[in-house]
Amino acid sequence: MPTASCEEKTRLTVEYHETIQLYSAAVNELARKTGVVLKEEYDRLSVAAEKARQVSTDARARLERHIAKHGC
Repeated sequence: MPTASCEEKTRLTVEYHETIQLYSAAVNELARKTGVVLKEEYDRLSVAAEKARQVSTDARARLERHIAKHGC
């Protein structure tokens, strides 16, 4: 099982890193536009950043569950 487990860990790690990059970009965009855009646009960016945070949190949880289950 180590080969499949390690491949899955690698896949989940890459997925997690991709999601945190997207979250970081969303937060940076929100910060860059704060005080510059209309409230509606700010709210849209805020919702997008929160969604990206949740996606990255979920990806991290999947990675942690895999590591705990397979010990890899």
